[in-house]
Order: sequence, then structure tokens, then C-alpha cells
Amino acid sequence: MVENAPQARPQTGLDQADIVYEILAEGEITRFVSVFQSNPAETIGPVRSIRPYFVEIGDALDAVIVHAGWSQEAMDMMAGRKLSHLDEVYGDGAYYWRSTERKAPHNLYTSVDKMKQGAKAHNFRSEWNGPLLTFAKEGTSPLTGAAVSYIQIPYLQGYFVSYEYDATAGVYKRSMEGKPHVDKETGKQLQTKNLLVLESKHKIVDKEGRREVDVFGPNKGVILQEGKSQQITWERKNGLLRAYDDKGKEVPLLPGNTWVQIVPEGTQLKME
Repeated sequence: MVENAPQARPQTGLDQADIVYEILAEGEITRFVSVFQSNPAETIGPVRSIRPYFVEIGDALDAVIVHAGWSQEAMDMMAGRKLSHLDEVYGDGAYYWRSTERKAPHNLYTSVDKMKQGAKAHNFRSEWNGPLLTFAKEGTSPLTGAAVSYIQIPYLQGYFVSYEYDATAGVYKRSMEGKPHVDKETGKQLQTKNLLVLESKHKIVDKEGRREVDVFGPNKGVILQEGKSQQITWERKNGLLRAYDDKGKEVPLLPGNTWVQIVPEGTQLKME
């Protein structure tokens, strides 16, 4: 769990995640579920607390869930399902560290190596039973829709995300509130080979502004790859939020990383 409050920006390590899910939390801001498998990121964070719909994503991926605190419903879910997780607030501080460059709680970090140490210390199951991604054949682009060189994705209270296509690199480069979203350590702008924007049912459930967010579907959305777009439906099947065309065939991903923007139903995207 990586936070996205202004005090937490720029973040570290999101550029090395295989998949990043961005979803609204309370406080009218988003958080990131960052999924690490192929890159041994040495710094990841700032790490913050978890919510039930984030747990659902981690559980479906058969992941070790790494966080700092929780909502009660999220903790009940993890305890009830006996999920493997590391919580800095309650007993797992050895697998995190605090940076002196920022004030708490926006200064908590971990790494892939620290996460592996924690998993080993807790005797978590080492065999992975997670889902497999569906990839396109090398050199093929599966999309048939309109060209999109720029997309703007509004969330709430003026916060918006945008991506601009870099044809030379074949990636969409990410910005937040009109400024390049960069990694703190490298200074490089975040980018993605696959961009999915998925509409989902959202509901505020308490006075703190906590939400229920549907991460099962089905619902509608759009996928962008190599400067092209395609309208899709999405649904969680076999552990992943997968995209399907109008004939019900899964739309494969291109080799590389993936960003998934989960937005409330009816969100008006700006695409050029």
C-alpha cells in the first residue's frame, strides 16, 4: 500500500512495480496497490494503511500484503481468511524504516528484500498460487479502436491524473494535476505499456469517508496500448481484473508494466 497524499509525493518504487492499481480512499485522495514480482525494488513507499477493497486485490493475487495499519473491516477480512501480511503498526516494524527527510506518517518505507525477510520470519507459504496474465504475441497490437495520444482522468476535488503517449518509447507517460509524476529517487517520469481505466461502483460507508469499491465487476472501461484505445467490459476472473471486447474475448496485455485506474461510475474522461 503506497499513499498519495501531497505530503507523500513524489513516491518511490512505483516505477518498478509490475502492476499498479490507483483507487480512491477517504480524504478525497487515492492510494496505490503496487504489485512487485519481477523487480527487486530497494525502496518502496511511503507505505500506509489498507482497506477492504485493497485486501480483495491482494488476496486474489495470492500476495503478501504489506501495509501500515488498517480499517477494522480490512483487518477482520485478513484475519478471517488467514492472509499473509506484514503490518508495521502491529509488530512488523523490523521490515520497514522511517526516512528523516519527511515527517510521520508520510515517511515509512520498505523494500522487496525486507518483505521477503518478513515473509520468511513469519513462515509464510512460499509456493505462489496466483493468477497468470494474458499477453499478446510479441510484435502484435491487439487494439482496433481510435488513436489516443492524451487522456485525462478526473477523480475528486480537482485531483486528476493524465497520460500522454510517447510514440518513440511506445509508452504512456503519467502526470498528476498537470505535472509529470516522477520517482523520487530517479527523477524519471512514471510510464506504462498498458493503461486500463475501469468504472466501478463506489459508496461512502462512514463519517470518516471510507468507501466500498467494487473490484469484481462486471462494468465498463477502456484500455490503451501503443497509442490506440478500445472500449471494454471488465470483470475479475481467475484472480485478475481482466478486459474483454464486445464479443467476450479477453483483450491481452502487451509485455511490460500495467497501470489500472479504478474510477467511480460515470466518470467523464477527456481523450484526444
